[in-house]
Amino acid sequence: DHHSWIGATDEQSEGQWVWIKSQRIMTFTNWKFGEPNNLNNNENCLFLDGNSDYRWNDAPCDVRLNFICEQSLA
Repeated sequence: DHHSWIGATDEQSEGQWVWIKSQRIMTFTNWKFGEPNNLNNNENCLFLDGNSDYRWNDAPCDVRLNFICEQSLA
């Protein structure tokens, strides 16, 4: 699969997506149509969905996916 976690969550406040590391509210979104939908009230983490041009989708945080890390170059 071509899905990857990108480090965002709405666990603290449903529908308010923040970057996990900084806790800053996200100002840019790229959601897949119909997402985020919080299916079964259990989807609190964000991943890139390789089946939809890498648009964003929400899923339970314990789903095993690849992940993308941010690294400072300086």
